[in-house]
Amino acid sequence: MFLHAVSNNPACQHWLNTVSTREHWSYDTNLHYVFGDFIASEGRRISNDHRLEQQASSNIASADKNKGNKDKKQTKIVYCPFHKMETKHKPKECFLNPNSKKD
Repeated sequence: MFLHAVSNNPACQHWLNTVSTREHWSYDTNLHYVFGDFIASEGRRISNDHRLEQQASSNIASADKNKGNKDKKQTKIVYCPFHKMETKHKPKECFLNPNSKKD
């Protein structure tokens, strides 16, 4: 499955054309060797492609920015004496609060 996926990726064709296996090694050992070589090759390819580096940096910056916004929007957890536990609502807004009931 791994080699099939790699063979369908045009960016990996150069690596695929240069990969070789050892006849005296077992199938598992060859697969382990080929996979390790692929990971190293992809690392070199990605580090040499500055567009991918910029995109990755942009994605990280965007994720960090969104993370900060989520933290600000989160409701604080407060103790509600009517539920006798921590909740996301304030005690004065609790439906169990007799003072908050409208007649």
